Amino acid sequence: MLQLAYIRSHKTEVIERLQKRNLKAQELVDEVLELDETRRKLQTQLDNTSAELNSLSKEIGLLFKSGAIEKANQCKQKTTELKENKQAISEQLNATAATLQ
Repeated sequence: MLQLAYIRSHKTEVIERLQKRNLKAQELVDEVLELDETRRKLQTQLDNTSAELNSLSKEIGLLFKSGAIEKANQCKQKTTELKENKQAISEQLNATAATLQ
């Protein structure tokens, strides 16, 4: 099995060698690279969402300590939305990774 990093950096070579085996190499390689790009974007979105969620969680604690209950509750509501978004991204990421495999 070829590594994705190798396919990305040696695309034309991979296509040429797969064509020798009578495979529709261009389509296969393009599909693999497209799935990989989607997976990488989803991973970045997931990481950014997690970072924002962590930041908000810390902020909520500080807001409760300072007595800004209303603002803290607004942040809590936003964290709920972020958690739902994170779950959806995670599901997409897992599905894309499974297809890629």
